[in-house]
Amino acid sequence: MTDPRDRSRGRRRFLAAAGTLGTVALAGCTVIPWISDDGETHPSFTAADARVVLTEDAPTVEPPVPVNPEDDAVSDGLEDIDELLAALPEPLDAEAIPNGVVRESIVDDRDAARERRDDVEARVDEHNGQAETNGQLYHALRTTRDARDDARAAAIAVAAIDDPSVADELEAEHATVSTRLADRRGVETYRGDDGTDERLRAALFYGRREADLSEVDRRLGRWGVSSNDDVTNIGSAAGDLEFAAATADVWDHLDERHDAELEDSTDHTAAFEATIEETIDRVESSAFGEPQGDWFDAARPADLEGSELENVLYAAGRPAERARDDLFDADADERLGAGIDAAIRFETGRRAFERIRERIEDGSLDELESAAEIRAEREAAIDAAESAIESIDGPSPGAHVRYETLRSLERTDDATARAAANDLGRTVSLHGEFEDYVQLRARLEALPDGVEAVRSRLL
Repeated sequence: MTDPRDRSRGRRRFLAAAGTLGTVALAGCTVIPWISDDGETHPSFTAADARVVLTEDAPTVEPPVPVNPEDDAVSDGLEDIDELLAALPEPLDAEAIPNGVVRESIVDDRDAARERRDDVEARVDEHNGQAETNGQLYHALRTTRDARDDARAAAIAVAAIDDPSVADELEAEHATVSTRLADRRGVETYRGDDGTDERLRAALFYGRREADLSEVDRRLGRWGVSSNDDVTNIGSAAGDLEFAAATADVWDHLDERHDAELEDSTDHTAAFEATIEETIDRVESSAFGEPQGDWFDAARPADLEGSELENVLYAAGRPAERARDDLFDADADERLGAGIDAAIRFETGRRAFERIRERIEDGSLDELESAAEIRAEREAAIDAAESAIESIDGPSPGAHVRYETLRSLERTDDATARAAANDLGRTVSLHGEFEDYVQLRARLEALPDGVEAVRSRLL
């Protein structure tokens, strides 16, 4: 399912790209085979080939839940959403908003907020109909952030049509929200109950907390607005502030819930630090410890240069490279929960890269020739996903990395489905999807061992 927040944010921030996208779509009508650096021509594919790839549904999982909120916290979030939506005029027609492009952007934001609100209510209903610990309230509470973002963006964009000076008021709000988030950022000790499951849950809790706060930091760090901006940009800036305030609200409550549920409040800081230090040592002893940008030269077989398989192998190493950088950043910033997450992603990504390199060297992975090969990689990825679901359980950082990896598989399937939705004879590009399925297969096959490597250090 398409994330309505992604759709609305994409519209209001990248309307200017519409013409470019149209050009790309038209270009897809022409048969243009893939040509490697050595001049060798590789096969093209059609929408009919894309349909051959999607033979079975991939498994999905919910993200793991580190702590369950109270019902009242979700109710408060719904009230905030409703208040923002109530500020919008009805109907949002040409009389209310004469500019058609602006109107379409605002309507998209409003509709996305409504969809998010409906999702929150659906999760609350599911929570009420099942066990207390089914996790739906946690997901509902975090979803209120996105709904508040889109509803505020729509409301302020409408207000800015008649009064662009609302942008000036946002500057003061930015300072207030930034100060509030700064006060929350640091963690003196990483606490949780004693025991294996409890330490893993604590690592998950702090990892998700730090990830959410870091996302806000990124958005506020590039934030800027003035009364001279387009009204949709003013609305977008207001949405960023609302998302930041909502994130602070969510974690104010989840921090309280985490503390309230502790029984012995064990300090796990030293264990987290040792895990990160040991993983950094592992990074530095691998090819990924080479100076920035040189890891691929150190790890690439010499006979791959300029080939399609070189692209496949390089793409396979990028997740480990990103995880390495995230690990070093988390260590420098003393974000230990984020460091544990990055450690798992590195250990998984490193193993995945080595698997793909071995497949290339032994000839079991060759350059793409047919849609059947893409289908085979996808089916192997699904088999590996099912094994990972069986082997990784409980609320833990490993379970979250598994969730994110399966989301990547879902996104690649979505891209393949879009290609398959064209007329049967239309030429489409599936080389990127092939690379993704190869990489995802390897990551999912490596995931249990990557998780266990970090788990053994952490425990």
